[in-house]
Amino acid sequence: MREEKKRVTVLDLMLVLVSLSAVVLSFVFLWNSKNSAANAQLVVIDSAQGQEVYSLEQNATYYIEGPLGTTVITVCDKSVFFEDSPCPEKTCVYHAPLTSGGQWSACLPNQVMVRIESSQTQTLDAIAQ
Repeated sequence: MREEKKRVTVLDLMLVLVSLSAVVLSFVFLWNSKNSAANAQLVVIDSAQGQEVYSLEQNATYYIEGPLGTTVITVCDKSVFFEDSPCPEKTCVYHAPLTSGGQWSACLPNQVMVRIESSQTQTLDAIAQ
């Protein structure tokens, strides 16, 4: 009996290449989805009415009722800021937009606070360094 030698064909190589590519792409997509969920940033608004949580990724405007009236908080381009408030000094409106986890701002007269929560590692700002 004569034994036939088995050959690797181009089709065999292509099949192996496609299979390996599918496995590698699966791991890449799994890794990216895990990291994007872990790095999600949330906007947390505390007021006399309670606590509300929103995504920093979604542009929106929120109207929060306080003892003095309605405070307007806007989320735009991955930042959040007080757009308007019925407080007399408007210090909260002049505060710089919040852009990263750990930052916060408040309108004390109207009892509204906004902060960004994040699972990302915090970096020091220029003052803390």
